[in-house]
Amino acid sequence: MMLLSRPPILITLFFAADFALGAAHIINFALASQPSRFVNMDVECNLPNWYASMQWFCSAVLAAMFSHKHFAIPQPKSYFLAVIPLAFLLFSVDEVTSIHEWLGHKTDIILLKTSRENTSLASTGLWPVAIGLPIVILSFFVLSVVRPYFKENRSALLKISYGLAIMFSGAFGIEFIGNFLPPNSFGYALEVLAEELAELVGSTLILWGNYELVHYHGFSFSLKPKP
Repeated sequence: MMLLSRPPILITLFFAADFALGAAHIINFALASQPSRFVNMDVECNLPNWYASMQWFCSAVLAAMFSHKHFAIPQPKSYFLAVIPLAFLLFSVDEVTSIHEWLGHKTDIILLKTSRENTSLASTGLWPVAIGLPIVILSFFVLSVVRPYFKENRSALLKISYGLAIMFSGAFGIEFIGNFLPPNSFGYALEVLAEELAELVGSTLILWGNYELVHYHGFSFSLKPKP
């Protein structure tokens, strides 16, 4: 199956939701005299935030199904399979609890000896480098270790890998640009759009890869009563 094959209807709906939320965010800033926080992608505890958390939770469930099928105590490499759904679950929790923001501020105090508001990195602090870079390295290391388990479906591994790359480019790359734009400006709103849309689209691509895995291996849900 090719990387860019036609996605199933469920994944298509997720992609549509990604861009719909992005459109709502930028329209909110372009047309509203006082933009609503409900669709503002730059704040927490709102619709985009909940949606992103749900995306990661769905990927965590599907990845856990695949990991359970291949986990074997005598095979040390299979232990890394368990890391994948746990990481996705952590990403889901982080979306609604802002763990990375808390860690980022703590990192700023430790490394900068001051808060980020007093530096040229007032928007992100050192978070993209001090925390983000190790996460990126660890993520792709885990994928390289479990690669043999994807030999029957390389397309799924590619989707997950490219999805992570796109997501990380938004979370740790594009977000960094926000440090050099005036807060609450339309330019800043566009930067947030690019950052968050990269994260959402990357997450949907990861979800597609996990969906493809469980579908390939014959997983299905049924509500039929036992005979």
